[in-house]
Amino acid sequence: MPLDETLLPHLWAEISRRGGARFIGLHTIGSHWEYDTRYPPSFERFGSGKGLSYLSALNEKSDPRVLDSYDNSVAYTDWFLGQLIEQARQLNVPTTVTYIADHGEDLYALDGNTGHGTATYTQHQFDIPAFIWMNGPFRNSHPDKVRAIIQNADKEIRSHNVFYSMADLMGIQWPGASPADSYASDRFVPDLQSPHIAGGTMVTLVDAPPP
Repeated sequence: MPLDETLLPHLWAEISRRGGARFIGLHTIGSHWEYDTRYPPSFERFGSGKGLSYLSALNEKSDPRVLDSYDNSVAYTDWFLGQLIEQARQLNVPTTVTYIADHGEDLYALDGNTGHGTATYTQHQFDIPAFIWMNGPFRNSHPDKVRAIIQNADKEIRSHNVFYSMADLMGIQWPGASPADSYASDRFVPDLQSPHIAGGTMVTLVDAPPP
């Protein structure tokens, strides 16, 4: 499977293309098993993942190679996101970089669970990272959005908030728009009621352990 950096030349080409405002989506693989295949040799900073197999992650004992290769993959993802941000920083038009993972990963050394997509709720699978980076022109043009994002930074967001929030950031409005669902709005209201789905089973927030 190719590394995430293979997306970068296509991104540079799209950014250099003249035209109107646009949304550019990148689907990365990130820290997905097998972790040791998700970064180049130059990012082997915490140890080697050589010799790992699918059974390594399922083994009921902690294998330091799993942790090392996972940490290496996170370092590589950080580098990749840095490339996007530095490119956006140089643009003279309002630009944001939004990152959100589709799921987290359980590591046996943390709580005895491994992988993702299991039939039970685990904090490491469901509490995932997300951030919005805004360049100077965006901050100058949309101080209300900047204030709202800072105001909502410590609030829980859900996957269904992403659509409304991205549209809000891009200034897209329509009759069914819902500011309460956008974390880029000062009217955002966190959804603390809708259940999670774990392994095809509905899991209410009451059942899930607190963060």
